[in-house]
Amino acid sequence: MNYSGCQHPPPRPEAPPLQVKDLVVAHEGAHLPALHGISLTVKKKERVALIGPNGAGKSTFLKAVVHLLKPRAGQIELFGHSPGTCHHRVAYLPQRGELDWDFPIHLRRMVLSGRYVQRGWFKRPSESDRKTVDRILSLLRLEDLADRQIGELSGGQQQRAMLARALVQEAEMLLLDEPFNAVDDETRKLLIEVLETLRQEDKTVIIATHEPELEGLPFDRIFPFLEGRLVDKPATPPKPACPHE
Repeated sequence: MNYSGCQHPPPRPEAPPLQVKDLVVAHEGAHLPALHGISLTVKKKERVALIGPNGAGKSTFLKAVVHLLKPRAGQIELFGHSPGTCHHRVAYLPQRGELDWDFPIHLRRMVLSGRYVQRGWFKRPSESDRKTVDRILSLLRLEDLADRQIGELSGGQQQRAMLARALVQEAEMLLLDEPFNAVDDETRKLLIEVLETLRQEDKTVIIATHEPELEGLPFDRIFPFLEGRLVDKPATPPKPACPHE
């Protein structure tokens, strides 16, 4: 049972983690849609990139998938169900600027809050919860910062903290909005390592990024967004060039 008191429906057999058909989304008060007829399917264990400039619709798409924005038209299915019924199977990482980093909370408690979706709001953290948090903090090299107030973290550390909170949910699919934006080289390298770890754990990952250069990033498919539309067929990322060529 989740924190809202609703039963989690089981995945429908053979249903992909994400299937979107003819999705149209408009922001509140806007006359023109921010997304126009988006259709795509993401298969289990895929690592997918949504690429495009700022304002292309990538973040809007992710927010619609996690039920933060209501579609004007079209259909979204997560594991064969509507978005509002699969909270425990999907973890969402928003952009860093959307969080209040002045909020008086320490890093460990912020990360631990990601377990609420599994255990409910009113249950005390179990020993298993705490071990999961410790494991993820170690994975992201944040264990020495666990008792630090989140506003005291650097930009790269804050990005890792947000990812840690998403990872402790142990969801089957992760949606990451601009995780590589304005991070240091160490954090970027660590994020790529985490993507490989998630592949080994059979997780599905969707990343929105405006980075034009994708070589070295471990994606299986790329969906280009521009002005709220998919502008081309899904593409496989380019392979790094041979240094001798």
